[in-house]
Amino acid sequence: MFFMDLFKTPVQEIVSFFLAGFFIPMASPELWQRVYAIKDKQHFKRSLFLSSVFYLIIGFILLLIGLVIRADIPDIDPDTSLIVGFSRLLPIGLAGLSVVIIYSSVSSSADTYMFTASASVTQDFLEKTGLTSKEKLKSSMRYSMIMLMVLGISMALILRDIVDATFFFVSLTMSLGFLVLVMWIHPRVNRHSVNFSIFLCLAGVIIPAIVFGISTSLVIWAFGFCIAGLILGYIMHFIQPARA
Repeated sequence: MFFMDLFKTPVQEIVSFFLAGFFIPMASPELWQRVYAIKDKQHFKRSLFLSSVFYLIIGFILLLIGLVIRADIPDIDPDTSLIVGFSRLLPIGLAGLSVVIIYSSVSSSADTYMFTASASVTQDFLEKTGLTSKEKLKSSMRYSMIMLMVLGISMALILRDIVDATFFFVSLTMSLGFLVLVMWIHPRVNRHSVNFSIFLCLAGVIIPAIVFGISTSLVIWAFGFCIAGLILGYIMHFIQPARA
């Protein structure tokens, strides 16, 4: 009977998870590390295809694990479902190992995200706006990393819910994933469209989160505001062309 509940999932949640699953890999730091380190475009396309297949395989495996845990422990807390589920379903000797693997993978992903975010803030914002020089990039990255860590800890203390935090930050990264796809299809996107898309996506996530609360619908809000920002940017570019 539990598996019959899958067919009762609201359409809005299905659309939200589909959009998140489609756009978030395009904004992942692993993808950008691959872009910077790859030999040429041919190798990049090949690695992108193989990594996409890997994403699908891992996602399907995690889906099966989640269904088994949900069926065996119907009233489990979503925040601790993976760890508690592994400890209940796996043999005693492997339960502890699974916790170690989960926390090591989380720590590995966290420092990758932190380094990529601080590098982007320093090189793409501070350096280009003249707030720091090329000679001070290393120290600027250290300071920006500290600020991002403080911001992340503060957000974790405010949200206090893994599920809410996941949907909130996934929605925030929608703008980057959306713009990556747009620039892949149409590389000559004007600066107005990029700026408006990012700004409206931030507003389209933060304001509904405050007014309506955090839920899966934030992903749809973010996607809609990204499209609105892109269109508004083209209108602004038609009225006043952006500088190259």
